[in-house]
Parts: sequence; structure tokens; C-alpha cells
Amino acid sequence: LILPQLCLNRHYAADGVRFYSQQTWRMALGEDGKVWVARCVQTVVSYYVEQTKASNHMVREAACSCMSELVSKVEREAVKPHVPRLAACLLSSFRDASWPVRDAACLATGQCVLFFPEACRDVLEKLYKLWFAHLEDNVYSVREDSAVALGNAVRAYGAEARERVRAVLGTLLLKAKDQESRQVRRELDQWSDQEQKDQLMSSCGSLVPKVRRGVDCCGDYGMVRPPEPWEASDGAIYMVRELAAAVPEDAVAYLPNLAELAQLTGFPQHVTLHETLWKCLPDIAKSVGKPAFKPVLDQFLEPMFRTLKCGHALCETAAKQCITRLSVFIGRPIFEGRLDSNQKALFNAFA
Repeated sequence: LILPQLCLNRHYAADGVRFYSQQTWRMALGEDGKVWVARCVQTVVSYYVEQTKASNHMVREAACSCMSELVSKVEREAVKPHVPRLAACLLSSFRDASWPVRDAACLATGQCVLFFPEACRDVLEKLYKLWFAHLEDNVYSVREDSAVALGNAVRAYGAEARERVRAVLGTLLLKAKDQESRQVRRELDQWSDQEQKDQLMSSCGSLVPKVRRGVDCCGDYGMVRPPEPWEASDGAIYMVRELAAAVPEDAVAYLPNLAELAQLTGFPQHVTLHETLWKCLPDIAKSVGKPAFKPVLDQFLEPMFRTLKCGHALCETAAKQCITRLSVFIGRPIFEGRLDSNQKALFNAFA
């Protein structure tokens, strides 16, 4: 009776509850925690499923995180009979009004298909639909974690998943080219004027929709809006990173498209898009290997060094770290040999 609640509280968002529960878990169970969860798996699963319906969004989020832990760490034979029930529950949580819950559910579904691919086939079509839709989500972490889940699907299902991912990447990756700065500013201004009037400030400082008493008032995904084209490209960059890690030869074809995205500057959010690109590019390069990456390196150099003076601190930092990591990956003498005099001066100033 106690173990499921203690197990869930180890993932609760409030630091005091989480740390106390983790300490109690270690004191009570030592190294045998996974064994005890396997022994009580029926009760544990029922409790997790029940808590995904709680009114507090932090409880729902913790329950999804616990499900992810359950399918990835506990003895498979004990968990396997319960996977269909867990997958169906996570499918419902994937549509939660609160984005942190959706984020946790997204990661958990990726773990389910990775460790129990056959048991998840009944809900796989619905999962694909949700994963691909959330590559364009308004929240960057949801976009990234959807890509991570799809990467796990590629590892689990092989060629069939690769075909699906390639088909969607071909549509999403260059959507940012359709972004029009004037239209974006107008839409943001309209949202600011009309929507914020009907918002309340939550305890954590974010705007949330006005809700009825008794409804979870911390679910701040009430501000959801149709995705912008640049957000689709942003999610697709994460997807290229995950595809490169799982199937490097498939990701090589998208390197010229990434270079095209690096040249886009005609909309306000291009700095956010480029921040994602510079964060992901070293990992992509490492995954596809030097022979595949070197031929396209020159296409990234000009926008990468231009970003160092873009005026956006996070984007500038991402570009600086990208340059440093690529120079180590390629080899500093070879990397410097590709730079012009101005780029060398900037590079030597921080490298």
C-alpha cells in the first residue's frame, strides 16, 4: 500500500516532497527498490494509472515519469502484461491540457515502444500521429522530446519507422522558409492584445486561462495557438539529431537543408531557430561522421560566425559552443584552414 505512493513522490515537482521521498526510499529499500516494485507491480500500475487523472498537474506529470521508469528499469517479465494498459493511459495523458504532463507522457511513450515494441502496436498509429503533431508544439521541450520518442520508435521498429520519419521530415524541415516576419508580428500583437486580457497570473508567474474552481489552475497550456512554420522546422532539427544517432546514413541527406535554415533571418524567431540548430549540429556531425560532414561544413561557417554578433545572448552562446565543438571534432588545424581572416580573429578570441 505504501510503496506506490512513495515511488511516485520520488518524481514529484516540489523539491521537499521529492528529496524526502528519495531519501526514505534509499533508507527503506536500499538496492532492492526495483525488486520490490516488480513484486508489487499490479498495485503500482493501478496507482500510477489512477494518478494520471488527478486534479493537480504535477501529480499527473509525476505519474507519467514513473511509468517511463517502470517500463525501462523494472524486470521486463513483471511489467510486460501491464504494458497495454500503461500505453493506453499514456496515450490519454499525451492529450493533457498541461504541457509538462504532455511532455512527460511523450517521453514515456518513447520508452514503452523501445522496450516493448510489440505490446505497443495496438496504439502505434495513434502515437505516430501525436508524435508528429508535437514536433510542431509551441513549447520547445515538447518538440525535442517528441523527436526523442520518434528516435526510439526508429530503433524499435526499424525500416517501417524510418520511412515514416523521412516522409514527415521532408515536409517539416524547411517550413521556416514560409515564415513572414510581418505576419508573425501582427499575429503576436493580436494575441497580446486580445488573449492576455483573459489571463490570470499563476503562482509560478506564467499566464494561465481563467478556470473554474476545482479545475487544475496550473495547467498553463491554455495559451496554445496554431504552430508557426519556424516551430515545425525547429522540431525537425531535433528529429534530424535523433535520426542521425539511430540511422546516420539517413540523416546525411538533410545536412544541406540544415544549412539553408542557417541562412534564414527574415523573421523575429530566427534566433531561436538558430539556437536549436547550433546546439544540435555538433551531435549531428559526430553521428554522421567526418567523411559525410566535411563536404557541407563550409555552408555553415558564415552564418555560424555571423551569429556571434546577432545580439541574442543564448543564440550567441550556442554558436560559440558549436564552433568550439566542431573545431575539436574536425581538428583545429583543418577547421581553421576553412576560415577567412575575420572568422579566424573571432575564433582565436575565445578558442
